[in-house]
Amino acid sequence: MSRLLSSHKMHSAQYPTGCAGFTLLELLLGVSIFAIVMVSVYNTFSGAMRLNEQAQVISRTHREANWSLDKMVEDLENMVNFDFSGSDPNKAAFTGSSDTVELIVPTNEGLKAVRYSLQGAEVKGVHKVIIGQHTKKNVKVDVNKTVADLRMTNLLREEKSFAAAANNDAQDEGSGVEILSSHVQEKSLKFSYAYQEGEGENTQIVWKDTWSDKVIPGGVRIEMTFLSPDEKQEPLSVVREALVPAGSWGKSQ
Repeated sequence: MSRLLSSHKMHSAQYPTGCAGFTLLELLLGVSIFAIVMVSVYNTFSGAMRLNEQAQVISRTHREANWSLDKMVEDLENMVNFDFSGSDPNKAAFTGSSDTVELIVPTNEGLKAVRYSLQGAEVKGVHKVIIGQHTKKNVKVDVNKTVADLRMTNLLREEKSFAAAANNDAQDEGSGVEILSSHVQEKSLKFSYAYQEGEGENTQIVWKDTWSDKVIPGGVRIEMTFLSPDEKQEPLSVVREALVPAGSWGKSQ
């Protein structure tokens, strides 16, 4: 009997019936490691989200700049050189200053007088907004690295009937104003007009800030600066030189 009890005790010592648990130190170490891993994952995910948001803002700014320039160039390329000499010799089919252009373009509803400018005090309302339309053209964009205390304003495309424009009628029922962009830097819109100067081998293209000639210029340069909506990105300066098929490269008057 004593041998049997001794054998039973030996077997019990070699094969314990219970299992040892984790100590408090081991639990704290495991929780700490898990917390460190989760913080790292969160920081990585949060950084990726911020980069994605910044990329979307930059992409929207580029699309808006491209769309605005494409629309302006489309009108410049399709403008009509209407002859007013029989009705009003002092009137021209195209006029331009350093920050405004006025031209005549064909539409499905007939000829329209179109004016591009930044929003000013004389503009009291907008009936149609076309911001953010897609474009099929690619635009070369130069980035301006200067950041300052800047203000945004609207780039406007004002349209009125040809009859109202020819008669200087300000109460045209068919007139309207479109906002091409609401993120243009104030006073950044600039137009330049191309003409030829010199003769023979000395001929060169010259750009002037205003255009009041009776003929249409052969080319128009457009410069603008776009600002980020969240004001966190650097300003984007764009330049486009448009060839005007209806224009003339003759010497400016």
